[in-house]
Amino acid sequence: MNEPTVKLVCGDCIDFMRTMGDKSVDCIITDPMYNSQINMDELRRVCSGHIIMFCSPENMFFKPDEIAYWTKTPSTKNYSRHLGRFVEYILIERHGDTFNTDLHWSNYTGVYTDMIQTKQVHPFEKPLSLMERLVLIYSKPGDTVFDPFMGSCKTGQACLNTGRDFIGCEILEEYLKLAQKNTASCNHAQSRYNKCIIDRRMMKMKRSTNFNQWRKAGTIKDVADLFEKFGVTADDLRQYQKEKAGVRRRKYTCPRCDNYVESEISNYDNSTVCPSCENDVIVDI
Repeated sequence: MNEPTVKLVCGDCIDFMRTMGDKSVDCIITDPMYNSQINMDELRRVCSGHIIMFCSPENMFFKPDEIAYWTKTPSTKNYSRHLGRFVEYILIERHGDTFNTDLHWSNYTGVYTDMIQTKQVHPFEKPLSLMERLVLIYSKPGDTVFDPFMGSCKTGQACLNTGRDFIGCEILEEYLKLAQKNTASCNHAQSRYNKCIIDRRMMKMKRSTNFNQWRKAGTIKDVADLFEKFGVTADDLRQYQKEKAGVRRRKYTCPRCDNYVESEISNYDNSTVCPSCENDVIVDI
């Protein structure tokens, strides 16, 4: 599985979107300033999938297909002119049928109480766990997620942690530098999420005893149909088997550069990355 990519842009998002192709990203997840003027037509032009946007209850940027709610930790500030606001809306405009159901049921309640776990570095920062949940539900591994108002880049961090490519735009250079720092520190841990999802699907398949009944009824013709029924692709299965097989460290002669090197080799298919030429190779051990 390829490591996710990130593209950070410093500038006005409207100007940047004019350079983007139609349907060039798979999902938009963003948190604009709540008094912003949002060009929804342009967002819909560049995005082929869902558009997810935080907003205040008083200023909904568009009429959503559904609304989720983030309940913030109460504080004692900003009571001089109005009552406190501890709930933010998460507007969801749905395009397509992507809705991943492999998480625990508590992730689908639509009312979230995630808290920021580290020192807040942006005045409107969102919890990383909340952004990861939205990314996992409304996009697929390998998708490109766009945040036109990225701030400190919590959406980008969530994408890199869950195996999605990310494009972010920020008009303030100080926050762009912060975004660069945050994304550089990500552990690119998408494999642990994808492995969890694949494990759950494989467990469902193993628990199912209806294969012969389904085959007799014509619902399923072969094992490939069984994988499709449970949402397991051939690539998923290869990745699952590869991770289960583990690795071993060996010395070998690289078939691409002929250098004698040492690296970790997959027990599943003898694949590795040569540390000398950095090519993906299959070695004869």
